[in-house]
Amino acid sequence: MRADLHLHTHYSDGAESPAAVVERARAASLDLIALTDHDSMGGWPEACVAAAKAGLDLLAAAEFTATHRGREVHLLGYFPAPPGREVAGHLKAMQAFRRQRIQTAIERLQQRGVPVAFDDLPRAPQCESVTSAHLALLLAERGYARSTRAAWRGLLSRKRGLLPQFEVTAEEVIRVIHSGGGLAVWAHPERPQFRTRLEELAALGLDGVEAANGHRGRQPARDWQALAKEVGLVATGGSDWHGPEAFGPLGSFSADESLLGDFLERLGKRDYAAASGS
Repeated sequence: MRADLHLHTHYSDGAESPAAVVERARAASLDLIALTDHDSMGGWPEACVAAAKAGLDLLAAAEFTATHRGREVHLLGYFPAPPGREVAGHLKAMQAFRRQRIQTAIERLQQRGVPVAFDDLPRAPQCESVTSAHLALLLAERGYARSTRAAWRGLLSRKRGLLPQFEVTAEEVIRVIHSGGGLAVWAHPERPQFRTRLEELAALGLDGVEAANGHRGRQPARDWQALAKEVGLVATGGSDWHGPEAFGPLGSFSADESLLGDFLERLGKRDYAAASGS
């Protein structure tokens, strides 16, 4: 079994449609995927149709934005079935905040002599959950930054104060994910103070950690998987793929049942978990 449980589409800051991502996953011989758009599950219906045609298994999921001790943290919510009204309401509220957040940043940029507009954002017509990546890309395209990375480090850096900060706490997001019967997993964890932050989030109800990530080496994955088990958490893996131009071919990273067995068992995906011997 080959899986990638962290993929983005143009419903947030990915480059391609849900159907296109599913087709790339099929072509890469992946068996199980999850579309984890930022604060959005809008791509789920389209992805379900495409996955059924492709013979590919699909998990209902999203990447939820939160804060912990004044820092932004992303929590992947995985669900055994599409969640209900509370999760949907939370995502809608976050999408509205994100849109207002980017509009505020654009107004502040205009006041500083940078003439960009919300309607100029790349891929805005398809996007349900607008992110700072859209604004960074626009600034790079218009020549106000050398690259999207330079835009984040420059005009969009926290010290410039252009982007309003998220205020919803990790504890609240974990509660929302649990309300939908899901598991909350810490996405692309940072190396500094990893154990301390993991234990703090676990105390708030965190279920797992993305031990294997497409941007990390193999050793952290092994170490973090062992620590997750020690703390009583499950481990997952995903590429955090946003598109081929910046991230390369989908399928170059995958996780197997040796990593995902406990996670799949706890989520109720017993067919896969049984293959791992869990």
